[in-house]
Amino acid sequence: MIMVMVLRIFLFIGFCVTTTCGESYLKITKIVCETHPSFIHNHSCALKPVNRYKTFILMDCWIKTQLRNSSVNLALYVRNSANIYKPFVINATINVCQLFAKSTQGAYGKIIKTIFSRFTNINHSCPFSGHIFVRNAYWDSSLLPALPQNSYKAVFTFYEGYPLKNYGFVEYFAEYIEKRTKSTLG
Repeated sequence: MIMVMVLRIFLFIGFCVTTTCGESYLKITKIVCETHPSFIHNHSCALKPVNRYKTFILMDCWIKTQLRNSSVNLALYVRNSANIYKPFVINATINVCQLFAKSTQGAYGKIIKTIFSRFTNINHSCPFSGHIFVRNAYWDSSLLPALPQNSYKAVFTFYEGYPLKNYGFVEYFAEYIEKRTKSTLG
């Protein structure tokens, strides 16, 4: 009985999100890339607007030396009323080499692996070397947990070796808002 009730609640929430309550989307508004010159050179990052609801991310970099034990930290921040970004929900560090070497990973590992596999040429285990790129990447709402409408900042910080040596970070600034439909306009 309780399982049936829980199932009905999840079905209602899923129905509400996709139909009558409107669809939400995450639009990237700004990107900042920084790298350490001893690891990476000739980096670039840019945004390519596609339509009102989607912006693509384009990034390129050249790795000087092989990265044999790479990790990534994903941290999510939300902007408050004082326009200050505060930590929000996610702050996880994952070894990218182990992520692609093993078939099992946690929830955040699955999100990062999906993003890397879909939009980059990082689709294998270590070592990483040469040209690394990101093409036509965007934040898919299905990969994210339900978030309130607000401004967010996601920071990917990349590390090598142990002890961890920071070799770069990427900051994404985005707005999580509801799509405007004819029913929400009037």
